[in-house]
Amino acid sequence: MHASDILPTKAGAALTVLAFAANALHRGDLDAARRLVAATLDVLDDEVIS
Repeated sequence: MHASDILPTKAGAALTVLAFAANALHRGDLDAARRLVAATLDVLDDEVIS
């Protein structure tokens, strides 16, 4: 199974990464949450430009 089978769009993937970021925040790992949010913004930026 590939990620594209589960998440049909980059925006869907971004929402999944945001869920991981929320989990990192819940654990108190601010650095991991920051990196995940930055990755999400990169994905969404690519989606808007495309």
